[in-house]
Amino acid sequence: MSVGERPDPLDSQNVEPKGDTVKKEEEYKFPEEHKEPFRGLNFLGHLTREFEYLGHKIVIKTLTTDETLAVAQVVDKYKDTIGQPRAYATAMVAACIVTVDDQPLVSPLGEDSKTPYADIWQRYNYIKARWYPPTIDAIYSEYLILEQKVYEVLESMGKASG
Repeated sequence: MSVGERPDPLDSQNVEPKGDTVKKEEEYKFPEEHKEPFRGLNFLGHLTREFEYLGHKIVIKTLTTDETLAVAQVVDKYKDTIGQPRAYATAMVAACIVTVDDQPLVSPLGEDSKTPYADIWQRYNYIKARWYPPTIDAIYSEYLILEQKVYEVLESMGKASG
Protein backbone atom coordinates (compact mmCIF):
# COMPACT_ATOMS: atom_id res chain seq x y z
CA MET A 1 0.00 0.00 0.00
CA SER A 2 1.42 3.41 -0.91
CA VAL A 3 1.66 6.44 1.36
CA GLY A 4 -1.72 8.10 1.84
CA GLU A 5 -3.64 5.12 0.45
CA ARG A 6 -6.44 3.95 2.72
CA PRO A 7 -7.02 0.24 3.37
CA ASP A 8 -10.13 -1.36 1.90
CA PRO A 9 -12.62 -1.72 4.80
CA LEU A 10 -14.29 -4.61 3.00
CA ASP A 11 -11.05 -6.59 3.12
CA SER A 12 -11.45 -8.97 6.09
CA GLN A 13 -7.75 -8.58 6.93
CA ASN A 14 -8.26 -4.87 7.64
CA VAL A 15 -9.56 -4.64 11.16
CA GLU A 16 -7.94 -1.41 12.26
CA PRO A 17 -10.16 1.65 12.77
CA LYS A 18 -9.75 4.39 10.21
CA GLY A 19 -7.49 7.25 11.23
CA ASP A 20 -8.87 9.99 13.42
CA THR A 21 -12.52 9.38 12.52
CA VAL A 22 -12.93 6.80 15.27
CA LYS A 23 -12.38 7.68 18.90
CA LYS A 24 -9.70 5.39 20.37
CA GLU A 25 -11.70 4.91 23.55
CA GLU A 26 -13.14 1.39 23.44
CA GLU A 27 -15.48 -0.48 25.71
CA TYR A 28 -16.00 -4.22 25.65
CA LYS A 29 -18.61 -5.83 27.85
CA PHE A 30 -18.24 -9.47 28.77
CA PRO A 31 -21.54 -10.75 30.21
CA GLU A 32 -21.32 -12.74 33.43
CA GLU A 33 -23.34 -15.53 31.77
CA HIS A 34 -20.17 -16.56 29.92
CA LYS A 35 -18.68 -17.75 33.15
CA GLU A 36 -21.46 -20.18 34.08
CA PRO A 37 -20.95 -23.82 33.06
CA PHE A 38 -23.15 -25.15 30.23
CA ARG A 39 -25.58 -22.21 30.26
CA GLY A 40 -22.62 -20.07 29.35
CA LEU A 41 -22.35 -21.86 26.00
CA ASN A 42 -25.43 -19.91 24.91
CA PHE A 43 -23.52 -16.67 25.37
CA LEU A 44 -19.97 -17.51 24.28
CA GLY A 45 -19.09 -15.14 21.49
CA HIS A 46 -21.54 -12.44 22.53
CA LEU A 47 -19.82 -9.10 22.95
CA THR A 48 -20.87 -5.51 22.50
CA ARG A 49 -18.68 -2.56 21.62
CA GLU A 50 -19.30 1.13 22.05
CA PHE A 51 -17.33 3.62 20.00
CA GLU A 52 -17.59 7.14 18.72
CA TYR A 53 -17.65 7.98 15.03
CA LEU A 54 -17.56 11.65 14.03
CA GLY A 55 -19.35 12.74 17.18
CA HIS A 56 -21.94 9.93 17.17
CA LYS A 57 -22.01 7.23 19.84
CA ILE A 58 -22.56 3.82 18.26
CA VAL A 59 -23.12 0.48 19.98
CA ILE A 60 -22.69 -2.73 18.00
CA LYS A 61 -22.93 -6.41 18.92
CA THR A 62 -21.71 -9.70 17.58
CA LEU A 63 -24.22 -11.66 15.52
CA THR A 64 -25.84 -15.00 16.21
CA THR A 65 -25.71 -17.70 13.56
CA ASP A 66 -29.35 -16.96 12.66
CA GLU A 67 -28.53 -13.30 12.14
CA THR A 68 -25.48 -14.14 10.03
CA LEU A 69 -27.61 -16.43 7.87
CA ALA A 70 -30.24 -13.68 7.56
CA VAL A 71 -27.49 -11.40 6.24
CA ALA A 72 -26.74 -14.04 3.60
CA GLN A 73 -30.42 -14.01 2.56
CA VAL A 74 -30.46 -10.22 2.40
CA VAL A 75 -27.47 -10.06 0.06
CA ASP A 76 -28.38 -13.11 -2.04
CA LYS A 77 -29.62 -11.06 -5.00
CA TYR A 78 -26.15 -9.49 -5.27
CA LYS A 79 -24.36 -12.87 -5.37
CA ASP A 80 -21.59 -12.95 -8.00
CA THR A 81 -22.01 -9.26 -8.82
CA ILE A 82 -19.73 -6.29 -8.33
CA GLY A 83 -22.17 -5.08 -5.65
CA GLN A 84 -21.81 -8.14 -3.42
CA PRO A 85 -19.10 -6.74 -1.07
CA ARG A 86 -21.00 -3.45 -0.64
CA ALA A 87 -24.30 -5.28 0.01
CA TYR A 88 -22.59 -7.58 2.53
CA ALA A 89 -20.97 -4.74 4.50
CA THR A 90 -24.28 -2.84 4.53
CA ALA A 91 -26.23 -5.89 5.73
CA MET A 92 -23.65 -6.66 8.42
CA VAL A 93 -23.88 -3.08 9.69
CA ALA A 94 -27.69 -3.29 9.67
CA ALA A 95 -27.57 -6.50 11.69
CA CYS A 96 -24.91 -5.50 14.23
CA ILE A 97 -26.04 -2.00 15.20
CA VAL A 98 -27.73 -1.84 18.59
CA THR A 99 -28.05 1.94 18.88
CA VAL A 100 -26.84 5.20 17.34
CA ASP A 101 -26.78 8.10 19.79
CA ASP A 102 -28.74 5.93 22.26
CA GLN A 103 -31.54 5.36 19.71
CA PRO A 104 -32.29 2.07 17.96
CA LEU A 105 -32.54 2.09 14.19
CA VAL A 106 -35.92 1.67 12.51
CA SER A 107 -37.58 -1.70 12.99
CA PRO A 108 -40.80 -3.24 11.73
CA LEU A 109 -43.94 -2.86 13.83
CA GLY A 110 -44.71 -6.57 13.63
CA GLU A 111 -42.65 -9.59 12.64
CA ASP A 112 -43.46 -10.60 9.07
CA SER A 113 -43.96 -14.36 9.16
CA LYS A 114 -42.85 -14.74 5.53
CA THR A 115 -39.58 -12.86 6.07
CA PRO A 116 -37.28 -14.22 8.77
CA TYR A 117 -35.54 -11.43 10.61
CA ALA A 118 -37.67 -8.71 9.04
CA ASP A 119 -35.93 -6.21 11.30
CA ILE A 120 -32.59 -6.86 9.58
CA TRP A 121 -34.23 -6.45 6.17
CA GLN A 122 -35.85 -3.18 7.21
CA ARG A 123 -32.67 -1.76 8.76
CA TYR A 124 -30.70 -2.88 5.69
CA ASN A 125 -33.11 -1.08 3.36
CA TYR A 126 -33.01 2.01 5.58
CA ILE A 127 -29.19 2.12 5.68
CA LYS A 128 -28.82 1.26 1.99
CA ALA A 129 -31.10 4.15 0.98
CA ARG A 130 -29.80 6.80 3.40
CA TRP A 131 -26.21 6.16 4.51
CA TYR A 132 -23.09 6.69 2.43
CA PRO A 133 -20.29 4.14 2.02
CA PRO A 134 -17.73 5.87 4.30
CA THR A 135 -20.09 5.60 7.30
CA ILE A 136 -20.94 1.98 6.52
CA ASP A 137 -17.24 1.15 6.04
CA ALA A 138 -16.26 2.74 9.36
CA ILE A 139 -18.90 0.79 11.30
CA TYR A 140 -18.11 -2.44 9.46
CA SER A 141 -14.42 -1.97 10.35
CA GLU A 142 -15.43 -1.65 14.00
CA TYR A 143 -17.47 -4.85 13.69
CA LEU A 144 -14.40 -6.70 12.39
CA ILE A 145 -12.45 -5.47 15.41
CA LEU A 146 -15.23 -6.71 17.71
CA GLU A 147 -15.28 -10.11 16.01
CA GLN A 148 -11.50 -10.43 16.42
CA LYS A 149 -11.88 -9.55 20.10
CA VAL A 150 -14.32 -12.46 20.52
CA TYR A 151 -11.65 -14.92 19.38
CA GLU A 152 -9.05 -13.33 21.65
CA VAL A 153 -11.41 -13.59 24.65
CA LEU A 154 -12.35 -17.19 23.87
CA GLU A 155 -8.70 -18.12 23.48
CA SER A 156 -7.82 -16.55 26.82
CA MET A 157 -10.76 -18.31 28.48
CA GLY A 158 -9.50 -21.63 27.13
CA LYS A 159 -6.04 -20.97 28.54
CA ALA A 160 -7.50 -19.92 31.89
CA SER A 161 -9.64 -23.06 32.20
CA GLY A 162 -6.66 -25.30 31.57
